[in-house]
Amino acid sequence: MISQSEMARLTVRLLKLKPPFVIATRRTEWQLGKSWVNVLMLSIGYKGVAIPLFWLVLEQKGCSDNAERSAVLQQFIDEFGVSGIGFVTADREFASKEWLKFLVGRKISFRLRIKANTPITNKSGKPMRASKLCRTLKTGERVEFRQRA
Repeated sequence: MISQSEMARLTVRLLKLKPPFVIATRRTEWQLGKSWVNVLMLSIGYKGVAIPLFWLVLEQKGCSDNAERSAVLQQFIDEFGVSGIGFVTADREFASKEWLKFLVGRKISFRLRIKANTPITNKSGKPMRASKLCRTLKTGERVEFRQRA
């Protein structure tokens, strides 16, 4: 049987994909008959489509934990290196301090959706809710917050 790593290398080679890659992490859960299926997926973006490369079937229902997220991303790093990552994108579920520390510690850029009540420090050093800092954004617009050096 072909491993996930072998399939990932083959997929990248066949599609002639070149790094750095946009990495999308996502978790999906659905019911298959009486059984629940919960999968943590790591994909690369290609022409507006997410191509799955690595995944982990989770034993429990609900969110993935930091160890599971780190394990799936480490599979990618082991195959393609940190330099193969342009940035990691993920949904609000992935915005934990531990996960962000994992990414920052490996110098991996990331773009995450955040909850409206997430505290962010403004330019003056005052903590504010993300919703207040983003109140003037129109639908489809985005803003980037950067950590001070």
